[in-house]
Amino acid sequence: MLGLKPNDADARDQLNLVNLYKAALSNWDQNWPATIQALKGLYALAPSYKDVRVRLHDAHSYLAQAYGAEGNWCAASEEYAAAVSTLSLEETVDKRDDAAFRCQATGRGPTSYGHIAAPAYGYQPDSSSHRHGGGHGFARRRNRLAGPGANRLYRL
Repeated sequence: MLGLKPNDADARDQLNLVNLYKAALSNWDQNWPATIQALKGLYALAPSYKDVRVRLHDAHSYLAQAYGAEGNWCAASEEYAAAVSTLSLEETVDKRDDAAFRCQATGRGPTSYGHIAAPAYGYQPDSSSHRHGGGHGFARRRNRLAGPGANRLYRL
């Protein structure tokens, strides 16, 4: 299209969005921080572009699950919070709350991105924890196992 109308700003903008989207997807399931960075840039420019909002939510969730699998609950909590701020799904809210509870229980404060080890890339959630799966979420399971009041966060 730019070959036909080299000065067409709309065509140039669309091509830039396509290139940003392709860059984000090229890192999918290989490098979650890079994927998130690219999707955040695209989301800032065009929040309704394709499925960028859902993908940004999912990328944050996958990174959070990778951190959780390593026991880094504070970083997991931060990523789940970012996922919820992008797209608030009940299951993600439950996982955010559970990760925050586990973070407080470990006594480790929140970490910054510059000081955490990168999780194992390629981590994918099991079907019961994916947003389309049927799982109940960590917080509900914790409440069911621990009884009333288990969903409260306590400072240790």
